[in-house]
Amino acid sequence: FFCTEADVGNNRVDSCLHKIKELNHYVKVEKAGLDMTDLTKLKDYTVVLATELSYSDQNKLDSYCR
Repeated sequence: FFCTEADVGNNRVDSCLHKIKELNHYVKVEKAGLDMTDLTKLKDYTVVLATELSYSDQNKLDSYCR
């Protein structure tokens, strides 16, 4: 629901980031590069949104976050 026709061809994170930030100004929202070899960098996050990952990387991320 955050992307419009104007966002077609753009990176999904870049297209949605400002719209997600507008949901609650008291919540810190940032774009972070994801290094699948070192997921410990995610330990300080409460919520992780990921796009365009392979199925195996999705499973790896899911296992780490749980």
